[in-house]
Amino acid sequence: MRVVAIDPAPGSKGSTMYSGGDDFPQIAGEKMRRVLDGERKRGPVLLCWDAPLTGPRDPENADRPGDFIQRRLDKFFVQQKWGFRTPPGIAVLPYASCWHWTISRSVLGLPRVGRYDADFDSLPFRLLPDENGEGGSAELARMDRSCIVEIHPAVAAWLWCKEEWGDSGHDGAWRYKGRKKVPKLRCEMWKVIRRKCKIGESLPQTLANDDQFDAIIGYILGVKWLRGDDDVVLLGDRENGSMLLPRTKGLCEAWEEFRDAGGA
Repeated sequence: MRVVAIDPAPGSKGSTMYSGGDDFPQIAGEKMRRVLDGERKRGPVLLCWDAPLTGPRDPENADRPGDFIQRRLDKFFVQQKWGFRTPPGIAVLPYASCWHWTISRSVLGLPRVGRYDADFDSLPFRLLPDENGEGGSAELARMDRSCIVEIHPAVAAWLWCKEEWGDSGHDGAWRYKGRKKVPKLRCEMWKVIRRKCKIGESLPQTLANDDQFDAIIGYILGVKWLRGDDDVVLLGDRENGSMLLPRTKGLCEAWEEFRDAGGA
């Protein structure tokens, strides 16, 4: 099974794809469906998608407060109590605020938000984890159907780098996109990640922009998870939301405590 990571963008600049090597193809929104169909025809692929793939806890009913706004996993990363609140510059938005969900809905049929959406089994990519919480890397390696996981490269990069830099970040900053100083910070983050996440293949030493950064982070996560590395985890489930992330110290335990407490 191959790994393809995509940082989707429905606007004029197009989406950024990475599947190894030095190339980062740009895909116009209107061509995305054709590209994904082509990837599936080449054989089973693990698609790492940088946008929300789940929505209401129970799409068939969607009758709980907040169902159409924010998932529990989103809440986990914005509350201080659990020890994993993301800093300024690493944004975890309510899923309804993520504007690239339009292209996700069109080309993937995800997130499912109501009973009139196509069944999960009818969609082009199998969403992991499945309804039983299964779909780990060991099972994935034996699958003959293309699958998809949600990624959040900003959160992943933060988790990897904060182990080395602490909560204050690099020179007191975590904002790696949108300001004049960000190319330097992004470069320093990439140095840390390349050093920590050896995946047995040559990766570019420099990245041109934050779209390439996000796409290649997603690719690294997918490769490491597919080969069964224990330092990557698919955190969460279909009901609460899920993301493929580094398994940093205390993360899984804090998530389980938050989830068992009702995700308030």
